[in-house]
Amino acid sequence: MIRGKLWIVTDENQILKSLFYKEIPMGVSHNQGIKEFVNENKLEIVVREDDYHEAPCIMAELGHIVIKSEDSIKQLIFYIPENITDRQLEWFLLNQAKLSDYIQIGAYSLHKTENQKIEWKKLHGMNEIMVELNRKNLKNAIKKENSNVR
Repeated sequence: MIRGKLWIVTDENQILKSLFYKEIPMGVSHNQGIKEFVNENKLEIVVREDDYHEAPCIMAELGHIVIKSEDSIKQLIFYIPENITDRQLEWFLLNQAKLSDYIQIGAYSLHKTENQKIEWKKLHGMNEIMVELNRKNLKNAIKKENSNVR
């Protein structure tokens, strides 16, 4: 029986493979799938299986979108990095309809303060998440363009 699903939409500037997808069996933590992704990509981070929130936050801090589902309660949780790449936004737009089938949809979106302190903004619903991803992608494009001008 399937507990849920795990998607990791990678930052293409770090990992060429665009998507890691895993069905999570009943009784297994989503962090087991994250650990598998970390091992496959030889990332030097520690994934604890007893903390459901820390590992996806670390992955988002590295620039990857993490999406976890709890299928029995139709819940979907996104962990959104500070910058959204074009490929990440494209993946989201292509899969938005399928992801919208979930009833409870929320997100934690990473923001860095002026002194680089990390804060997590909570989002509710697919519309808020879509606006946030578009905003972060545009901000990333502007930052990239400004660095090319100099």
